[in-house]
Amino acid sequence: MTIKVIKEKWTDSSKQAQNRVTKYWSLSDELCDAWVAFDVMACTASILNLTAISVDR
Repeated sequence: MTIKVIKEKWTDSSKQAQNRVTKYWSLSDELCDAWVAFDVMACTASILNLTAISVDR
């Protein structure tokens, strides 16, 4: 999978979750993209941190 496909799927799932609660997407597409990018970055950093700790021990 390419980054673009992953981003599209995560963006779609974020929008779907928002739509389920409010029945419409009230935030801008740019904010959604930024939130998804931050979420991916934070998850990746967490995984890399756990990996580094386990390699260190």
